[in-house]
Amino acid sequence: MKKHEFRALVDLFMVSDPWPLDKAGEVILKAFADEEAKRWGFSNWIEAYMRLSYAPEPPSRKGENKMRKIWKYKIPALTDPFNFGGVFEIEMPVGARIVALQSQRGSAAMWAEVDVDAEREPRKFVVVGTGGQQIPERWIYIGTAQIGPFMIHVYEMR
Repeated sequence: MKKHEFRALVDLFMVSDPWPLDKAGEVILKAFADEEAKRWGFSNWIEAYMRLSYAPEPPSRKGENKMRKIWKYKIPALTDPFNFGGVFEIEMPVGARIVALQSQRGSAAMWAEVDVDAEREPRKFVVVGTGGQQIPERWIYIGTAQIGPFMIHVYEMR
């Protein structure tokens, strides 16, 4: 299985609530995903989901040994939970690589690995609801989080 195929599989697991198959099918597929995760060097499929990213790797600078940090970026609250499609912009260091999207204390946040010394650039994101608006091919999936009873899906607009 190729890395992008595996990422699609674990993405499917994360958004499949309730599980669409019977319990036996769930157990079999998640065991397969755990085995595949170990092949890629992760302890299980959940860790693989958290650590794999569609974002391109930041360019490396030969000869430099720069230190990176993880920074948290809050996702603006939705004023109307039924009105998805909210676009927001965040200033991030150039080359920042988003590594996770989760809910935390009732709101959503993204975490990114950043070079703290890099120049900043604005990046645009959009919140999409399940079964909602169409998603252009050029948008990059960041992640899914549950906020109260709602599932939100965040994409970077490119």
